[in-house]
Amino acid sequence: AVIFLYQGAVTRGRGIDILLEVFKGPVANRHLVIMGDGPLVDQVRVVAGEYEHIHYHPAVPYDQLLDITACADIGMTQIKDGALSYRFSLARKCFEYMHAGLAIVAAPLPEYERLLKKSGRGWLVDYSAPALQDFVSALNNEEIASRKTGKPNFELPDWSSEFLLMKDIY
Repeated sequence: AVIFLYQGAVTRGRGIDILLEVFKGPVANRHLVIMGDGPLVDQVRVVAGEYEHIHYHPAVPYDQLLDITACADIGMTQIKDGALSYRFSLARKCFEYMHAGLAIVAAPLPEYERLLKKSGRGWLVDYSAPALQDFVSALNNEEIASRKTGKPNFELPDWSSEFLLMKDIY
């Protein structure tokens, strides 16, 4: 089975409603895990109780997060393009997904597009249930494996290298 993971705030604007809608449909050999806390947890728990391939996991301490994240295949980050702060954001979860060895599915926002094109570690999929449904249905194991490894010369950014860039700017 292919495990899709959303980790983080279980709240509006993060694609939770779209993920639930997609995984309520026919998704052979695909599982969705939503891990975190927030105002939509009760809704997620209800849906998880009705569909055997949708699962809820409560938030975990940060020192356990990467080990649990590494159990999945694909990390989901479907941020809705509703304000400039969202449009130009890049969630920390993307780097957590990468460090845990996951491929990433993200909405086509500028910083996600830049990161995924540079790294080769995922796909950009429109923030809509039909687009995500088509993507999930068409995805195959070879594509997943190639995106989990990404481009051979890509190094994950870390604070020690990013600090030098920031230091030069400021």
